[in-house]
Amino acid sequence: MIQGLLLAMAMVPVALFASEGAETNYDIVQRTVNFVIFAAILWYLLAHRIKAFFSNRTLSIQAELDKVQDTKRASEEKKQEAIKKSEDAKRIA
Repeated sequence: MIQGLLLAMAMVPVALFASEGAETNYDIVQRTVNFVIFAAILWYLLAHRIKAFFSNRTLSIQAELDKVQDTKRASEEKKQEAIKKSEDAKRIA
C-alpha cells in the first residue's frame, strides 16, 4: 500500500511537467488524486474480505490435494496387491 502511494506520488511531477508549453488543460492531477483516494478506500473496505477469501481458498485447495494424494496412495497399494496376487497365481499355475 505504501509502495503504491509512493509510486503515485513520484509520478505526480511527471504528470505536472509533462505538458509544459502545451496549450491544452488536462486534469490529470485531480484524476490521479481521485484514483489514489478511491484505491485506498477500496483497500480499506475490502482488504480483510479478500485476505479471508484467499486463505479459505488456499485451505480448500490443500484439502483437495490431500484427498487426491490419499486416493493415489490407496490405488498404489491396490496395484501392489494386484501384482502380488498375479505373481502368486503364476507360481501356482
